[in-house]
Amino acid sequence: TIPCVLFDIATPPMGGLNLFNLYIALSRMAHSPELLAEDDHLQHLDWQTRGWWQEMMMKTLDDQMMH
Repeated sequence: TIPCVLFDIATPPMGGLNLFNLYIALSRMAHSPELLAEDDHLQHLDWQTRGWWQEMMMKTLDDQMMH
């Protein structure tokens, strides 16, 4: 529970406010261990997803070159 938080939210890059935008704004304000751990977890998932995507793109290119 966060008792009181004051932050300015400009128009988000995607043009709307959603839970993810709010999470990012709050995570930049409150450096609780739980939020820092979740940030680390999300960063790890991002790296995994990028690696998977790059592998898929390489496989697709290889498959296209073989046909």
